[in-house]
Amino acid sequence: MTDQTTTLLLDHRLDLGEARALADRLGAALAENAPIVLDGSQVEQIDGASLQLLLAMRQTAHQEGLSLDWRKPSARLREAAALLGLTGPLGLGEEST
Repeated sequence: MTDQTTTLLLDHRLDLGEARALADRLGAALAENAPIVLDGSQVEQIDGASLQLLLAMRQTAHQEGLSLDWRKPSARLREAAALLGLTGPLGLGEEST
């Protein structure tokens, strides 16, 4: 594991059409084997598939001993996660910077 942090800026639209690209970006971030920061400040639209990918990434990071934190998750991201009961599992209930 490196001392660097991998920051991933999430796109403004995360939906089924963007799922493959998101999965690739999440996989690349995990491959860095460094703490991960997800910047959700620009997310305006997100669907269940994208939330599932983010949850899988969080679980994988945890299994690999990597921290995964949020930076400025948008109101829309928080709302979508809450609607599906994923606020806690995604770590969005914690204080995010």
